[in-house]
Amino acid sequence: MSDDEERALLTNILSLLGNTTVTEATNEQKAFSALSGGKLDMIFLRLGHLEPDPQQVLGKIFATQSDAALFVFSAEGFSCDAFEKQAQTYGLRVAGCFAEPFSLSALAGRIVDFNPQ
Repeated sequence: MSDDEERALLTNILSLLGNTTVTEATNEQKAFSALSGGKLDMIFLRLGHLEPDPQQVLGKIFATQSDAALFVFSAEGFSCDAFEKQAQTYGLRVAGCFAEPFSLSALAGRIVDFNPQ
């Protein structure tokens, strides 16, 4: 599944669950802008595609969206466990971590558990 197809599918899942506003960020600049643009309930990150490094991203999330539930997709070669430990040092909550390719049913179940709608 391509990145665009994954984003579209995730957006559809969130819409079906009653989320009326879904903000997509396809690059670092858009992501940091979205983080500063208002309260977010859930944040979806793909490890291995993050530039700058995950520490900088976690710092920005902590500074702007510390109450958001983080959902992490781990590309090959990146460790969910290591990222979760880093997130915990910032007091951030990782709601789910999924190795790619990921199970849609597992993802949908975790979203339902943390969906504020």
